[in-house]
Amino acid sequence: MPAWVAVMLSVIYLERIITVRKAGRKGLFLALLLVPEWCYGMFDGLYLIRALVNEFTRREIAWGHLVQADV
Repeated sequence: MPAWVAVMLSVIYLERIITVRKAGRKGLFLALLLVPEWCYGMFDGLYLIRALVNEFTRREIAWGHLVQADV
């Protein structure tokens, strides 16, 4: 991830955490739950990028751990 993207996301999440201070601890906890969501979003995005690279390079994807039954 480019550094400028990390900075922008950090500013956005920091702003969300700061603005919920009036809501008390429950609001702060709810805002902190954005961090795991962000991590999942990063994983999901990387998975999508990898799938797109495989598609554009016409790489054959195979499940190597499955046993083929002879019919």
